[in-house]
Amino acid sequence: MACQDHGKDKYMVCISCNACICSTCIDEQCHDGHIFRSFETVAKIVVKNLEKISDNVPFAELESDLKVTSTRFIQEDNVFVNSKREVLKRREQLGQLLDVVTENTITQLEKQREITSKDLDEFKLQTTEKLQKIREFQDGIERLKANDNLLEVIEQGWKIKAPEVVQLEFPKVNRLEFIPDITDKTDNIETLFGELVQQEGYAQDTIYPYGNSAVSRCNIPSSASSVCTLDLYGDGPEKHTSPKIYQDGPTDISTELKAASTSRSIKCDFNLTPIRKFDVSSAAFAMRPGVDGNVWLKCYRDDNIKLVGRDGILKYCVPCNTTVSDILVSPVTNQVMVSCPSKKCIKEVVTKQDKHFLATSTVIRTEPLAPNNICATSNGDILVTLTNKTTLSKQPNTTSVLVKYNSKGKELARVQKDVNGEDIFHIPCNICISNTGNVAIINGTTKFKGHLVVFDRELKLECRCIGLGVTVSAEEQMPDLPEKFCVNDVMFNHNNLILITEHHSRTVQLLDPLCRPLKVLISDCQAAPRSLALNTDGSVWVGFDDGDVKVYKYTCEFTSEEK
Repeated sequence: MACQDHGKDKYMVCISCNACICSTCIDEQCHDGHIFRSFETVAKIVVKNLEKISDNVPFAELESDLKVTSTRFIQEDNVFVNSKREVLKRREQLGQLLDVVTENTITQLEKQREITSKDLDEFKLQTTEKLQKIREFQDGIERLKANDNLLEVIEQGWKIKAPEVVQLEFPKVNRLEFIPDITDKTDNIETLFGELVQQEGYAQDTIYPYGNSAVSRCNIPSSASSVCTLDLYGDGPEKHTSPKIYQDGPTDISTELKAASTSRSIKCDFNLTPIRKFDVSSAAFAMRPGVDGNVWLKCYRDDNIKLVGRDGILKYCVPCNTTVSDILVSPVTNQVMVSCPSKKCIKEVVTKQDKHFLATSTVIRTEPLAPNNICATSNGDILVTLTNKTTLSKQPNTTSVLVKYNSKGKELARVQKDVNGEDIFHIPCNICISNTGNVAIINGTTKFKGHLVVFDRELKLECRCIGLGVTVSAEEQMPDLPEKFCVNDVMFNHNNLILITEHHSRTVQLLDPLCRPLKVLISDCQAAPRSLALNTDGSVWVGFDDGDVKVYKYTCEFTSEEK
């Protein structure tokens, strides 16, 4: 670069003036006695000084802070998502409890009404009988008064006897009247529902828990979704239990619903009590409740479907003449349908002249994919798991999806990928839907390995249960799957909790809506439990691999305790 004063190239540095100069500048008197250095020498000094400054600037800490801040954004978003999810689920759980309380209250009112009506009807009948006798007596007197034959008046008058009339005591009526115990004030509702707790300085304390900017150890407490019980009122996240892994496994205790700011707790205990059992030709791979307490069965290597009564006695058999993988009874029309993977369609069972057979026409065509399992929403839409895989091994260029159809066979929605762009399903199998619209599907990966996938009512992935007490959130990458975990069947109960049959442990287990274990309902089975059905009479049917079908009374008892 040329000197601005003389136009010559600069080649030295005047240390005294801190300026780059040319040869003419050196000859001028203004630089007499100054110290000059070469470019090379001064450049080394400048870099060395900057390096010293750099050593005192916390670049590494700032970079680490930036990385932690990015992580914090993700974590705070997750806390928001989990908290919102818990709020919505809390609303559902309150609704379930209110349904139970409402039903019990109405039952008491109806019983009292029946007793009161019976007492009043009996009093009315007795009073009517006495009034009738009095009217007959009065009518007799009027006839005598109108008779001109005095002899008849005398003779008949002697025969008429006044009725013995004793006034009846009016029955004491016990009355039940509903008086709301909670006013419509918002603070009362919030006490019941739960509250949002502001955590002051949360981000700073958790990013730098040891009082410095080093982030080599950063323990982030888990979110409110870590509570493993069916938490109606909720203790909140104080215990900081990880939502992913439950070291102790399923618990065989009643589920407790706690009120955060009161001393009252509500417990609900779920139990299965054996009622009866019967056997079928081979393991019942699918059981679907029909009408009047009857149940449809599809047994292993048997493409006929059978309707049995609640006592297990066969009512009739429907020959299908094609491979059948599942049965559906529409909750809207009671129409019976079957999925036919070899035909790539869903067909209807029809009845003519007391004969039952598979219709030649199709309800839904699914080609080029084959349907595995089916279920229906409350409005009659049909959910189908589909695949074109022919083996359990990995196959390139294959498709496995969940598809939602309307009752006319029009596709409404399709689910295939997770938020990371990865395939959700290997081979999607058994499917069920809750009364709030949540969906659970078994994803088969090998012959004796299959995990659970749960979606919300909008068919957005919520979580995956890959082992006993091991869940993976929708945002996480799928880890390696445990060797011994195979869900054979899944269903929701009336409380929107999940029941599963697990092959390796030979158990029937109860999970919460996020697949966290609540209770082992059946254990010590001689054969692995294969299929589940919640019958219309409230009983639970369990099909076993040895061909047994056992029927259980299913109870859910709510109790309230003062602490």
